[in-house]
Amino acid sequence: MLDDSGTFSNFLTTLGEVVTSPPDIHDKYQGLHKDIFHAFHMIPLPVNHGMRAPFLQALRDHMMRWDPEHRASVDKTCQKVFNLTFDQMLV
Repeated sequence: MLDDSGTFSNFLTTLGEVVTSPPDIHDKYQGLHKDIFHAFHMIPLPVNHGMRAPFLQALRDHMMRWDPEHRASVDKTCQKVFNLTFDQMLV
């Protein structure tokens, strides 16, 4: 799947850096413009690939990081309305 220019290799390297990088304090969070189900199905990944599950889990965890400001707002509302923390509500 590697073409002569190494484009696929560069893509995988960049994607690996994005997925494994810790969140940066200067990151800008934004809402998804596509639901995650359809976004994941745009990635050409063989169903029988040995690293499919770990890759998709890492990508999911990266894409679904909570915006700290939104999380604080939701946590405050959860505690006020339901007397539960944000993490308790997720469970």
